Amino acid sequence: CEGLDGKIYVGTAKYGENSYLVEFNPKTEQQKIVIDTNKVCGLKPKSYNEAQSKIHTRNSVGRSGTIYVGSMESPKPGDPTRYPGGYVMTYDPTTETAKSHGIAAPGMGVIDVVPDEKRGIVYVVLIDAKKPWMLYDLKTTQFRPLGPIPTVFGTTLIDNRGHANVITKDFQLAQFNPDNGEVKIRDIV
Repeated sequence: CEGLDGKIYVGTAKYGENSYLVEFNPKTEQQKIVIDTNKVCGLKPKSYNEAQSKIHTRNSVGRSGTIYVGSMESPKPGDPTRYPGGYVMTYDPTTETAKSHGIAAPGMGVIDVVPDEKRGIVYVVLIDAKKPWMLYDLKTTQFRPLGPIPTVFGTTLIDNRGHANVITKDFQLAQFNPDNGEVKIRDIV
Protein backbone atom coordinates (compact mmCIF):
# COMPACT_ATOMS: atom_id res chain seq x y z
CA CYS A 1 0.00 0.00 0.00
CA GLU A 2 1.00 3.63 -0.28
CA GLY A 3 1.18 5.45 3.03
CA LEU A 4 0.05 9.02 3.62
CA ASP A 5 3.76 9.85 3.69
CA GLY A 6 4.15 8.79 0.03
CA LYS A 7 6.19 5.72 0.94
CA ILE A 8 5.29 2.20 -0.20
CA TYR A 9 4.70 -0.54 2.41
CA VAL A 10 5.12 -4.17 1.36
CA GLY A 11 4.41 -7.28 3.43
CA THR A 12 6.97 -10.04 2.93
CA ALA A 13 7.47 -13.70 3.82
CA LYS A 14 10.37 -15.82 5.02
CA TYR A 15 8.77 -19.26 5.25
CA GLY A 16 9.38 -21.17 8.44
CA GLU A 17 11.12 -18.22 10.07
CA ASN A 18 9.56 -14.74 10.07
CA SER A 19 7.76 -11.99 8.17
CA TYR A 20 8.47 -8.32 7.67
CA LEU A 21 6.83 -5.08 6.64
CA VAL A 22 9.23 -3.20 4.40
CA GLU A 23 9.06 0.54 3.78
CA PHE A 24 10.28 1.78 0.38
CA ASN A 25 10.93 5.47 -0.18
CA PRO A 26 10.53 6.14 -3.93
CA LYS A 27 12.30 9.51 -3.66
CA THR A 28 15.53 8.13 -2.17
CA GLU A 29 15.08 4.54 -3.46
CA GLN A 30 15.95 3.34 0.04
CA GLN A 31 14.13 0.56 1.84
CA LYS A 32 14.07 -0.59 5.44
CA ILE A 33 12.30 -3.13 7.60
CA VAL A 34 9.73 -1.36 9.79
CA ILE A 35 8.04 -4.45 11.28
CA ASP A 36 10.11 -7.51 12.18
CA THR A 37 7.23 -9.74 13.28
CA ASN A 38 9.30 -11.94 15.60
CA LYS A 39 10.78 -8.89 17.32
CA VAL A 40 7.54 -6.86 17.55
CA CYS A 41 5.52 -9.84 18.86
CA GLY A 42 8.29 -11.15 21.15
CA LEU A 43 8.52 -14.50 19.37
CA LYS A 44 11.22 -17.15 19.06
CA PRO A 45 9.66 -19.83 16.86
CA LYS A 46 11.12 -23.29 17.43
CA SER A 47 9.54 -24.98 14.43
CA TYR A 48 8.39 -24.25 10.92
CA ASN A 49 4.69 -24.22 11.85
CA GLU A 50 5.18 -21.88 14.83
CA ALA A 51 6.59 -19.14 12.61
CA GLN A 52 4.60 -16.04 11.60
CA SER A 53 6.03 -16.51 8.13
CA LYS A 54 3.83 -14.16 6.06
CA ILE A 55 2.35 -10.71 6.11
CA HIS A 56 -0.33 -11.71 3.63
CA THR A 57 -2.91 -9.01 4.36
CA ARG A 58 -3.99 -6.18 2.17
CA ASN A 59 -2.07 -3.55 4.12
CA SER A 60 -4.43 -0.78 5.23
CA VAL A 61 -3.73 2.85 6.05
CA GLY A 62 -5.68 4.55 8.81
CA ARG A 63 -6.62 8.23 8.74
CA SER A 64 -3.75 8.85 11.15
CA GLY A 65 -1.29 7.41 8.62
CA THR A 66 -0.75 4.26 10.70
CA ILE A 67 -0.27 1.09 8.64
CA TYR A 68 -2.30 -1.98 9.72
CA VAL A 69 -1.22 -5.54 8.83
CA GLY A 70 -1.69 -9.14 9.95
CA SER A 71 0.45 -12.27 9.97
CA MET A 72 -0.10 -15.90 9.11
CA GLU A 73 1.85 -19.11 8.58
CA SER A 74 2.67 -21.33 5.66
CA PRO A 75 2.09 -24.79 7.18
CA LYS A 76 4.51 -27.57 6.48
CA PRO A 77 3.06 -31.07 6.26
CA GLY A 78 4.66 -33.41 8.74
CA ASP A 79 5.54 -30.71 11.29
CA PRO A 80 3.76 -31.85 14.49
CA THR A 81 3.68 -28.38 16.07
CA ARG A 82 0.55 -26.24 16.01
CA TYR A 83 0.38 -22.72 14.65
CA PRO A 84 -0.43 -20.31 17.54
CA GLY A 85 -2.47 -17.86 15.44
CA GLY A 86 -1.85 -14.69 13.46
CA TYR A 87 -1.08 -11.29 14.94
CA VAL A 88 -2.56 -7.91 14.14
CA MET A 89 0.22 -5.31 14.01
CA THR A 90 0.60 -1.61 13.30
CA TYR A 91 3.37 0.70 12.19
CA ASP A 92 3.22 4.45 12.80
CA PRO A 93 5.49 6.21 10.27
CA THR A 94 5.32 9.47 12.24
CA THR A 95 6.91 7.98 15.35
CA GLU A 96 8.60 5.08 13.52
CA THR A 97 7.13 2.61 16.03
CA ALA A 98 5.68 -0.83 15.46
CA LYS A 99 3.21 -2.53 17.80
CA SER A 100 1.65 -5.95 18.23
CA HIS A 101 -2.04 -6.03 19.10
CA GLY A 102 -1.97 -9.76 19.82
CA ILE A 103 -3.38 -12.92 18.29
CA ALA A 104 -6.78 -12.46 16.67
CA ALA A 105 -7.90 -16.11 17.08
CA PRO A 106 -5.94 -19.17 18.24
CA GLY A 107 -4.65 -21.31 15.39
CA MET A 108 -5.92 -18.99 12.63
CA GLY A 109 -3.90 -16.73 10.33
CA VAL A 110 -5.00 -13.15 9.59
CA ILE A 111 -5.82 -12.36 5.93
CA ASP A 112 -7.41 -8.89 6.20
CA VAL A 113 -7.11 -5.96 8.63
CA VAL A 114 -9.14 -2.76 8.09
CA PRO A 115 -9.20 0.10 10.60
CA ASP A 116 -11.99 2.51 11.45
CA GLU A 117 -9.89 4.85 13.56
CA LYS A 118 -12.74 7.34 14.00
CA ARG A 119 -14.59 4.68 16.03
CA GLY A 120 -11.44 3.09 17.49
CA ILE A 121 -12.04 -0.33 15.93
CA VAL A 122 -10.35 -2.68 13.48
CA TYR A 123 -12.06 -5.36 11.37
CA VAL A 124 -10.19 -8.65 11.02
CA VAL A 125 -10.82 -11.52 8.59
CA LEU A 126 -9.19 -14.87 9.36
CA ILE A 127 -7.77 -17.07 6.60
CA ASP A 128 -10.11 -20.03 7.00
CA ALA A 129 -13.85 -19.87 6.33
CA LYS A 130 -14.58 -21.61 9.64
CA LYS A 131 -14.08 -18.71 12.05
CA PRO A 132 -16.17 -15.55 12.40
CA TRP A 133 -15.45 -12.04 11.25
CA MET A 134 -13.62 -10.35 14.12
CA LEU A 135 -13.64 -6.89 15.65
CA TYR A 136 -10.70 -5.45 17.59
CA ASP A 137 -11.25 -2.56 19.97
CA LEU A 138 -8.21 -0.26 20.02
CA LYS A 139 -9.12 1.08 23.49
CA THR A 140 -9.91 -2.16 25.33
CA THR A 141 -7.37 -4.15 23.23
CA GLN A 142 -9.89 -6.99 22.95
CA PHE A 143 -10.92 -9.11 19.97
CA ARG A 144 -14.51 -10.29 19.67
CA PRO A 145 -16.44 -12.18 16.99
CA LEU A 146 -19.07 -10.32 14.98
CA GLY A 147 -20.93 -13.50 14.03
CA PRO A 148 -20.90 -14.20 10.29
CA ILE A 149 -18.12 -16.26 8.75
CA PRO A 150 -16.41 -14.52 5.81
CA THR A 151 -15.49 -16.32 2.62
CA VAL A 152 -11.90 -17.53 2.24
CA PHE A 153 -9.70 -14.48 1.49
CA GLY A 154 -12.63 -12.17 2.27
CA THR A 155 -11.96 -8.47 2.69
CA THR A 156 -13.77 -5.81 4.66
CA LEU A 157 -14.98 -2.67 2.92
CA ILE A 158 -16.28 0.31 4.88
CA ASP A 159 -19.03 2.25 3.11
CA ASN A 160 -19.86 5.97 3.21
CA ARG A 161 -22.06 5.45 6.30
CA GLY A 162 -19.20 3.84 8.21
CA HIS A 163 -20.81 0.40 7.99
CA ALA A 164 -18.44 -2.53 7.41
CA ASN A 165 -19.22 -5.06 4.69
CA VAL A 166 -17.83 -8.52 3.91
CA ILE A 167 -18.91 -11.45 1.73
CA THR A 168 -19.81 -14.52 3.81
CA LYS A 169 -18.84 -18.14 3.21
CA ASP A 170 -22.38 -18.63 1.84
CA PHE A 171 -21.84 -15.74 -0.60
CA GLN A 172 -24.15 -13.32 1.12
CA LEU A 173 -23.36 -9.77 2.21
CA ALA A 174 -22.72 -9.27 5.93
CA GLN A 175 -23.06 -5.66 7.08
CA PHE A 176 -22.07 -4.38 10.53
CA ASN A 177 -23.34 -1.06 11.85
CA PRO A 178 -20.80 0.06 14.48
CA ASP A 179 -23.16 2.74 15.77
CA ASN A 180 -25.72 0.25 17.08
CA GLY A 181 -23.74 -3.03 16.97
CA GLU A 182 -26.21 -4.67 14.58
CA VAL A 183 -25.14 -7.25 12.00
CA LYS A 184 -27.38 -7.87 8.99
CA ILE A 185 -27.00 -10.65 6.43
CA ARG A 186 -28.40 -9.92 2.99
CA ASP A 187 -28.70 -11.88 -0.21
CA ILE A 188 -26.68 -10.48 -3.08
CA VAL A 189 -29.12 -9.56 -5.87
